[in-house]
Amino acid sequence: MPATILVVDDHPGVADTVAMLLRADSFTVWVARDGREALAILDTVAVDLVLADVVMPVMDGPALAAELGRRGDGVPVVLMSAVPGPWAADGRVAGFLRKPFGSDELLDALRSALKMS
Repeated sequence: MPATILVVDDHPGVADTVAMLLRADSFTVWVARDGREALAILDTVAVDLVLADVVMPVMDGPALAAELGRRGDGVPVVLMSAVPGPWAADGRVAGFLRKPFGSDELLDALRSALKMS
């Protein structure tokens, strides 16, 4: 059965393009525009992985990963950003993608994170 991915990015072009690529590869995809919206979706939908931008208004990707850790959800989080940082060193983060990334790089990172969960 294909995995369910929650894509969280405040830039609609990025979120929609990533969602389209993932759907074309048979993933079920939900989209949120910030961490708070992502948490609301996660309260009603079971997902296998969260792909979140690092820099977003309201609640950013690292804060979302921390909140999921506090909630004990156990959902792997892959962060993405054009800004390098210590994100991959965070124990709650299953992977990091540096923007811009290609579709193969995206799919490889998500499949790797899903295998680890």
